[in-house]
Amino acid sequence: MEKVRSILFKVLIITMLLDPTNTVLGVKIYLFFMFVLLSVNHFNYSIIKTLPLFLYYTTIISGSLSLFIQSTDYDPIFFANYFTTGGILLLLPLLNRKYFSYLVQAFIFGCILISLLTIGLFVFFKSTDINLIYGFDFKNTFIVTPRAYMGIPFLMVYHKSVCALLIAVGIVFNRMLNLGFRWYLMFIVIVFILTLYISATRANMLAALVLFVSYIYYFLNKKGYHSLSVIMMMFSSCLVILSVFVLVTFATDNSNSIKYGHVVSIYEYLSENMIYLFFGMGTGSVFYSSGFDAIVPITEVTYFEFVRSFGLIISPLLFFMFFFPLFYAVLKKIKHYKMYFTSYFVFLIVGGTNPLLIGNLGLLILILSYSILVFGRYDKSTDFTF
Repeated sequence: MEKVRSILFKVLIITMLLDPTNTVLGVKIYLFFMFVLLSVNHFNYSIIKTLPLFLYYTTIISGSLSLFIQSTDYDPIFFANYFTTGGILLLLPLLNRKYFSYLVQAFIFGCILISLLTIGLFVFFKSTDINLIYGFDFKNTFIVTPRAYMGIPFLMVYHKSVCALLIAVGIVFNRMLNLGFRWYLMFIVIVFILTLYISATRANMLAALVLFVSYIYYFLNKKGYHSLSVIMMMFSSCLVILSVFVLVTFATDNSNSIKYGHVVSIYEYLSENMIYLFFGMGTGSVFYSSGFDAIVPITEVTYFEFVRSFGLIISPLLFFMFFFPLFYAVLKKIKHYKMYFTSYFVFLIVGGTNPLLIGNLGLLILILSYSILVFGRYDKSTDFTF
């Protein structure tokens, strides 16, 4: 039975990455319930393992009370999704050291599959005469469409879970820092970074650059080249800032104006209603955003959304839930995972510009981060194996 349980767990993690919307395979929910039923006796009530579950549902339930007390308009589907999505956090109390290793293995394998599919689609469309004028969306999971930056055309091949590759890059770089340089690991990193660039989103491109620079900095520091590492970091910081300026200023799409419209609309709602400011509009509430010129339940500016939905009193619980692993890692000096937590920090920044934190991918990465706090701090050789 344990063999079945372990296989089920690995397949579940891979499925969560490959089919985040559950519209391609449609088996994610069944795999989840089967694993939970087989794992009931393994539930662990430690504080760190149950903390995300407590913080998440305290926030969602409080937001629901705020919603109904104020009689705010809401989207029933999004309201229900907030409650069902959080169930993923039940996986964390069911993990032990062995399943932590399984989690990392399945996570990396899933990211490799995403990379192969993305690169494969990119090569296919580039090598054929198919003219993508409008692009296409495969079951809200894969998006292929032409884009352009500074007049330079890109073929965007975007998988909904591509941001997971930021964490995967951090995991592999972390292993290289601890165990030494390996060519096969560097090859995997190159494949991941190439996939992030093929996704043709500015946040992913910049994040990949930041992670690569961070690895070089940590590597030089570890080898004792402290002065060189500082010079390298200063030069790289200038390069990153310049890249941000170029990509944002010379963008030919309207994503900047859309995000700006979201922020302005949220600011207007909160500034005109003090109840919204302090208690939020409520879980799953809808509002008019000038960014989309429509009534919407959620936008891309995630951290502003936290405040809009849950207010200044409740939303800090969500901020604490996501940023706690970073504070804890620094406080407890978990040095052997500094490259991982660098990638997690970068992921949180990217997550602030995409609606992915409160969702399948964001909570799965949260589970991975909290697992490192529980298991990783005790053993620097804890498996980041493939």
